[in-house]
Amino acid sequence: MNKLKPILDIDKFNLLVEQLNVVEMKNATVEDLAVCIDQMAIGYGVEACNFNPGLLLYRGVFYSEQPKLYKDIIYPPEDKAKLNRASAEGEQLFYAASSRKAVFYELNIKPGDKLVLSSWITNNSLLFNNVGYTRSNFERLSSSRLPLNDDARFGEVNYIVADFLAKTFCQPISEINDYLYKLTIAIAKVHLKDITGNKFSGLFYPTVRFNGDEENFAIIKDTIDKGLLDFDRAEFIEVLDKCENRYKYRIINVAGTIIDENIIWNNPTDKWTVYDDSDELVFVEEHGHIRAYNNSGDIINPD
Repeated sequence: MNKLKPILDIDKFNLLVEQLNVVEMKNATVEDLAVCIDQMAIGYGVEACNFNPGLLLYRGVFYSEQPKLYKDIIYPPEDKAKLNRASAEGEQLFYAASSRKAVFYELNIKPGDKLVLSSWITNNSLLFNNVGYTRSNFERLSSSRLPLNDDARFGEVNYIVADFLAKTFCQPISEINDYLYKLTIAIAKVHLKDITGNKFSGLFYPTVRFNGDEENFAIIKDTIDKGLLDFDRAEFIEVLDKCENRYKYRIINVAGTIIDENIIWNNPTDKWTVYDDSDELVFVEEHGHIRAYNNSGDIINPD
């Protein structure tokens, strides 16, 4: 638990909210917004989470052709790092989700898109801060679950602050109003500040397009550079269709090894068509051919 200073006075909080409501976001700077959010966070209590090794995460990156290098599937280079929920343009964060299915929704993938869907496993205990975990916010997201923590664990005023930050950070944002990311980035910066010697590896928050049913992770560059996530596997896929909340996609290529910063693709002659909620396939080379198995050990025939 991280507690900063005496709890924020509700009148001061309401005044800060009024100030934000009249800000012209298109012209505002992240730095100015962060000052305002920082004032809200005086005395704000939030329970950070220390994740044990073995946390499995999924990451998607759009590519028209399969990439060759490890650096192509981690955080983007500065010149390709776009404005996002927790990062400014040019800021390198590693975004991932707690399930494979969530990746398709969070990236708003369309039929015809090609991407690398990779999985990663943490090899150390990592400390993450969080935002978005209030009952009211889960209701706004139409989530099928409830946050684990008790709404009132830090008091009524703290909950009001937490819920304001939750709904603001998790609001739907598109290319049309992407200037609203300035405010979510400001919130992320405040939550990622080092506190009493604790350095966060990143921030986690409920999935937005996936109705708060899984977690998103925004992981800082330093965590990746220190090798605290192990590469598990990657699939180069083409999305074929979306029907009744299911994505149908074709697995074009698979990789399970990185050697000298190169992705070692298996280059199977066959292709497999699956759904986002199907068993994750395990690909094994047998007698010069790639076979696919489901979680039950059954062979899954190619197309």
